[in-house]
Amino acid sequence: MFKAKKVLMSVAGLFAFAGIAQADLVDVELTNLWSHSLNNNYWQEIVSMDASFADDGDGILEIGEKVTFSVTMDKDYWGGHNFDVCKIWVDKLPGIEKYYYFEEEFEWDFNGSEVYHNVDADYKWKEWTDGSKTFTYTKALDQVGEWGFAASVMCSSDLSTLTSDGAWDSPTTSDWNAWTPEIHSCQFNGRDIQGEDKALKFTVSANVPEPASLSLLGLGLLSLAFFRRKRTK
Repeated sequence: MFKAKKVLMSVAGLFAFAGIAQADLVDVELTNLWSHSLNNNYWQEIVSMDASFADDGDGILEIGEKVTFSVTMDKDYWGGHNFDVCKIWVDKLPGIEKYYYFEEEFEWDFNGSEVYHNVDADYKWKEWTDGSKTFTYTKALDQVGEWGFAASVMCSSDLSTLTSDGAWDSPTTSDWNAWTPEIHSCQFNGRDIQGEDKALKFTVSANVPEPASLSLLGLGLLSLAFFRRKRTK
């Protein structure tokens, strides 16, 4: 009995080791859905959108594997506004529309010296060269199929004009809620909105045991059968 117990512990250890060894960070395969801007994205621009997941060893994004979504915003200049904003959405396809699987909001309100612009009286029209900021969010997805990953960027002054319930350059909850994934596809309230939006798609598959785990499972079953037969004899 003692020997059989040791074998069981060894097999369990192999499973644990295999899980750790195979938990590599792998890029999610993303393909384009759309990209919009109204020739006014030099104030806020999306320079990259990426996603990666903790892989179990088969290189396939499956249910339960945590995905880290990443959006990098770039600015050529810092205009006369309090801060810049980024919003991301992830939803099942077809369509990325309310109510979303999830949406996240981010703010960027400091310059290269990390001096907050809303307390810097001289920030207006301050030049901003080669400035960028990356925002990330991690979540495990729980449904198979085609998914959409969208992001949008703009300035706080434009965001505050999406509804009429607040002061200029002071966005309210209503303004944030009025911000959709395709806000830059056409004029909003009769004018261009600074920034741009982009969307990508990817696939989530059903969870299938990888060959290494199947091999370990077979090894464990054979070991149990061997010791059971030996004990019977």
